[in-house]
Amino acid sequence: MFLFNFPVRFFSSIKCLFFVFFIVLSGCATVSDNKVGSSERFTFKDTPEGARLSIPDRVLFAKGEYTLQDESIKLIDSIKPILDNAEGDIIVEGHTDKTGSKAGNDVLSKRRAEEVKKIIIKRYEIAPSRVKAKGYGSSRPDITNAETAAELAKNRRAVLLFPGETVDDLEYEGFFASLAKSFSQAGDWMSDLI
Repeated sequence: MFLFNFPVRFFSSIKCLFFVFFIVLSGCATVSDNKVGSSERFTFKDTPEGARLSIPDRVLFAKGEYTLQDESIKLIDSIKPILDNAEGDIIVEGHTDKTGSKAGNDVLSKRRAEEVKKIIIKRYEIAPSRVKAKGYGSSRPDITNAETAAELAKNRRAVLLFPGETVDDLEYEGFFASLAKSFSQAGDWMSDLI
C-alpha cells in the first residue's frame, strides 16, 4: 500500500511546495514591486524627446568634481533594469547651475556625462555605439531664473535620455514579481501534469 501511494503523495507534496513558494513570493512581490518614478534620488518622466531619468548631481558627484562617488554606483545599479529594457540609444546629459564660468560649467558637465557613460558601458556591457554623452553646462536649467540654493541644486544634475521610448516601455517589475510569475506559470504546468 505504501509503495502504491508514494507517487500520489510525492506529487501532492511538490504541488503543495509550489503553492507555498508561490504564496511567499507573491507576498514579497508586493513589497518589492516598486516602479521607477519620482524619488529623492531621481525622477523619471516622459518628455517629447523620450523618457528622461534625472539624477541630482549631489547624489553622483562631490561639488565641483566629475568623479563618481562610491554611493553613486549603487544608485546606477538600481536603474539597471531600465537600462536592460532600453532598445535604442541612451544619451547621458550633464547639467550645471549658473554659478561659475560658462567655460568651466561646460567642461564640468561634459566630464560628468562622460563619467556616467563610461560606467554604463563598462559595468552593464551596453554597446558603446548606443551611449552618447553631452554636456550642456547651465544652458538647460530645470528651474529658470534659479536664485536660491535649493533651486540652483535642482539645475545640477545628470540625465539619461531614452529617445523615442516611454517610461512605460522602460519600467520594470521587481525581481520577485518576475520570479513569482515564473513560478505561477510553472505551478500551472505542474498541475496539468498531476
